[in-house]
Amino acid sequence: METTRLRLLPWPGPDGKCAYTPDNFPDSRIARLADRVEAEQIATAEAVLSLAQGMLDTGLRIEPDECGYLLKRLTECLRDVREAAAHADVVSADAFAGTPYEGSPEGWWTTYGGAKDVVSGL
Repeated sequence: METTRLRLLPWPGPDGKCAYTPDNFPDSRIARLADRVEAEQIATAEAVLSLAQGMLDTGLRIEPDECGYLLKRLTECLRDVREAAAHADVVSADAFAGTPYEGSPEGWWTTYGGAKDVVSGL
């Protein structure tokens, strides 16, 4: 069976767990939206890192509330970037194992770019 590459989406699914999309449709709306969100996450991380570095470079005392705020933002940014990096290349022999699409070569997405109906398989 051919492996299906999955791409982790930079937002959780409806149940709060990781959400994935097949990686063989890089020009799909979902893939393009994920690209934009990831680019924004990286830009935000760069801005927060620059702010933190600027605060440290002044040599001035950083107030506890400033430090707490900055640590929260750095933690958020680091978590976002870490998640994207950790799941950037997820591969599964059957990416749809345990779902109604298990064993389907194209999973839930047809070769024509439309979602399959779980019941009819069309």
